Amino acid sequence: MDIERSTGNVYADLGLQGADEMLIKSGYATKMAALIKTANLNESEAAQITGITLETLSQILRGKFRDLSVATMEDYHRRMKEIGI
Repeated sequence: MDIERSTGNVYADLGLQGADEMLIKSGYATKMAALIKTANLNESEAAQITGITLETLSQILRGKFRDLSVATMEDYHRRMKEIGI
């Protein structure tokens, strides 16, 4: 069995297009999940407080954010931090 060293970007390792952007977006998704957990909120409460639709927030937290821009993910993360989530 051959083991390959990672580049540090799983998306690049898999040869996916937009790997750098996906890594940035996954970082925002991870931070958003941590903020929600720290605030002891469920997804519905977090969506309502931030004005993000529940469907969108649920998709983000499940890693389905390919169609969202980095700017949108940054905006959602900023909203959570500003509100104090």
